Amino acid sequence: MHRSFFTVFLLSLTLHSCQQTPKQCVWNDFPPASSLIRLEEEIFEKDSIAVIEGLECDGKNLVVSDVYEGKCYTLFDASTGAYIGRFGSIGQGPGEIENLCSGHLSDGCFSIFSGQTGRIQKYFMDSLRLGHQNASPIHLFTYNLPDLSAFGLSVLNDSTFLAAGTYLSRYQYCLFNDRNEVLDSAVEIYNAADSSFNNYIRPLTNQGVMAVHPTEKERFAYALWYSSNIDFMKVTKHHIDVIRKNHYGNPEIKPLTLSMGGTVGYSFEPNKESPVGFLDLAASVQGVYALYSDKAFKDSRRESRHVLFWDWEGNPIGNYQLDTDVYHIAVTPEGKKLFAATKSEEGEWIIACYDISQ
Repeated sequence: MHRSFFTVFLLSLTLHSCQQTPKQCVWNDFPPASSLIRLEEEIFEKDSIAVIEGLECDGKNLVVSDVYEGKCYTLFDASTGAYIGRFGSIGQGPGEIENLCSGHLSDGCFSIFSGQTGRIQKYFMDSLRLGHQNASPIHLFTYNLPDLSAFGLSVLNDSTFLAAGTYLSRYQYCLFNDRNEVLDSAVEIYNAADSSFNNYIRPLTNQGVMAVHPTEKERFAYALWYSSNIDFMKVTKHHIDVIRKNHYGNPEIKPLTLSMGGTVGYSFEPNKESPVGFLDLAASVQGVYALYSDKAFKDSRRESRHVLFWDWEGNPIGNYQLDTDVYHIAVTPEGKKLFAATKSEEGEWIIACYDISQ
């Protein structure tokens, strides 16, 4: 990107989606909501948690994204709640990462990537469990695809990767290898043909959250922030197959061009009357759980107590209601427990646990 331009990420803004007609309403596809049973005991020590920005679980391990004292993540035992340690040192040196990175936890490996640098790395949870608290991430690959803006990434294997975001300012998904070869791309982004969105604003408005199948890494789902859209995809022989696109409502966003001290920057403004939309995704073997809010952007924060469930074919299956608003979710691979990041009455961050086995 040219130095005369800068990008303004509105991460502090609440997510929202476009206005929906009754036929497009997400709830019409689901049964009435049933309440999830919250386990009474809080097994995760509150004093070990900072500001939670994400959760990942593989059944054995629970990784909490919470930047604190120069490290990005906290590792807990998912069954007992025992605190294991912090990892992910921030820095530019060997074994360090630039900042908090998005990632997926599967089979004891926590794979992370940086959309800014293109670095793809992974941590081995067993090394951290053995007391190697400064265990360095293994570097897999640094991709260099100038036309790719990735906001979600799945490591299919150590040489093949699937990114979600924007590719060529046209496609939502890009499959590539460790030789920077694009193998396939798929699904045209909703504002690809809208000239009011330039190549700087368009990636910002196609951010989202990805869920990856716990054992079949070629299966994934991607929910577009500021919207009520979620795609279910599968990679087969270096080809991205669209399983199902549940598009209830595209983002309703106004592009903005800013000028600060003679420097031009780009941002956007969401419609404050629109629903908040998708907030977070979590994956089990059975399907995908989505934290979703239909509250108007002007009336809500980045939280909800509604969780929707689809199978991996994209069929709507379940509609659940929690006993409190939460910010992030994770589920065990077998689909028995749901972990939720929320706050206590005193404003402390806590991790609640719900029974989803029934």
